[in-house]
Amino acid sequence: MPGNVILKVEVTREKLLESIGAVAPGQSAGNFGIEEISNEIISQASILSGESVTIDLQNYEIASAKEKTSLAVSKISLPAETTGVAELLEALGVITISPVSQFSLNQFMKEQEQLQADPVLLNMVASSIYEVFLKANFKVIERHISTDVPGKERIGYDVKISKGSNMDLVVFNPNEQEYNLELSIENSSLAVKLIGVPFTGNFEVTVETEEFKPKTIKRYNPLLNPDENKVEQEGKNGLLVTVTRKSLDSEGKLINTELISEDFYPPVHKIEISGLKPEPTNTAPNLSSPETIVLPGQDVSQGGTGSEQQDSGATPPPAANGAVKAPVNTGPEEDGNNADKDNQSGTGQDDGGIWGKPDEDEK
Repeated sequence: MPGNVILKVEVTREKLLESIGAVAPGQSAGNFGIEEISNEIISQASILSGESVTIDLQNYEIASAKEKTSLAVSKISLPAETTGVAELLEALGVITISPVSQFSLNQFMKEQEQLQADPVLLNMVASSIYEVFLKANFKVIERHISTDVPGKERIGYDVKISKGSNMDLVVFNPNEQEYNLELSIENSSLAVKLIGVPFTGNFEVTVETEEFKPKTIKRYNPLLNPDENKVEQEGKNGLLVTVTRKSLDSEGKLINTELISEDFYPPVHKIEISGLKPEPTNTAPNLSSPETIVLPGQDVSQGGTGSEQQDSGATPPPAANGAVKAPVNTGPEEDGNNADKDNQSGTGQDDGGIWGKPDEDEK
């Protein structure tokens, strides 16, 4: 029209894809006709109508994009002794996850009539379902794990459910579309598939582990022999499992990293039980006479005590005629001469008359 100004409008493809992802987080931008949407935006913006314009993406959705496909798969090996798998899968059927709503596995099982299965088998099914949820954009609301370290296939995806103790697996579907879970048996393995409309991007799950060594606890039992030992409980390593989920766009670029869980399985300590050993005692010397008593300070090799060898003033044994002889000075010769001089001059130390007088006759 004459007099009207036509604006030149440009739409950046990157911004358009980002906007579509924000409006339809559960779908891939490739599910829509990007060129048709871009042309519609340019047409509306160039005339400056002044009114709000709404573009319905469903009108530009590619027909093939509406087809549901397998988005994630998990498989776990079934032990050879496992029974009742076919009956359980038949009772569960196809599990439907409604759009923008929570899903409770326990509640779903309660709604199934005549559903009876081994608790171990139910935990395996719950673990497989949980794994496919992590490979999508579902949010985990409630989850419980086992007390023992699970098998290698379940590390990071361990789930324990129980109707009696209200242990449940609850997730939230943030998408505008419903998704289905299909369970089957493939080559002796339990397979779970998530079926639905493709997502905007992709998701990568990373599982990291850290081991913890057990300790040894020693206990003593007086009923066991002193040299007897036995192991009451074997030790097992503990494990810390960290699970993260990365959100990638359609081109593989990282959008977000989310910490999903940190599962800790404490180590089982080893317990050893031993008999009580008697306390060590001092060993008596090996003497020829068993009646010999060894006193402190006695030199057994010399046949006498140290006090007997050092004490020269000990009282000597009486003579044959009953007289008591004076002790002999065993000191140096010079000291003996001085002692004789002292005795002769009467200047020696007073002995109190215990040895009698020098000129006294023997009695």
